[in-house]
Order: sequence, then C-alpha cells, then structure tokens
Amino acid sequence: MFLLVTLFALWLGWQVNLARQRIAFREALFAKGGYVEWDSSYEFPPIPSFREWFLDDYPVQKIRVPYMWEAEFRADAKRLFPEATYLPLSQQELDENEAAERERLEREKNRTEGSQ
Repeated sequence: MFLLVTLFALWLGWQVNLARQRIAFREALFAKGGYVEWDSSYEFPPIPSFREWFLDDYPVQKIRVPYMWEAEFRADAKRLFPEATYLPLSQQELDENEAAERERLEREKNRTEGSQ
C-alpha cells in the first residue's frame, strides 16, 4: 500500500510540475507577443482532466511565437506541448495583430467615454 501511495504521489507531483511549467511558458510567450490557440472541436491528445479542473492547464492546438523569439521558445514548446503545432509569427502578422489591438483599445476607450 505504501508503494502505491508513493507511486501515485510521484506521478501527481510530476503532473503538477508539468502544468506549472506549461503555465509559465504561456505567460512568457504572451509577454513576448505570442499566443496559443485551442479549439474545442479539435480532438486533442488527452491530458489528465484534473489538470484542466484544478491547475488551469489546457490542451493547446497551436503555439504562435514572434519570429524574433523563435529560437528561445522552440525547444520548450515542443517539450511542454507535444499536442500542439508550432508556428512562428511573421513580421506582417505581428503588425496586423498590433493594429487590431490598437483598434480594440480605441473602441473600448470610446465605449467607456460614451458611458460617462
């Protein structure tokens, strides 16, 4: 019984550590202008359900990394997210994303000013 509990504790610790690494990776990726995509209709390789419920870790379909940070993120992305497709973002895509974000912020600003 002690052996089973020990093995379960080791497996659980490994899962929690992996989930924390994935979350830290996503936060670092977001800080550099990248993002992840997931689609609920896509059949993901399963990850343990408790990681979604308790650890805020979800299966990822695509990882989009700005081209200038690709070397920094590639190895960790493939190790931490084996279920995902890794796609660098081109300069054109970065410019389009930046323009869309500026438009969104402007609309939000106008909406808050209009409601006052």
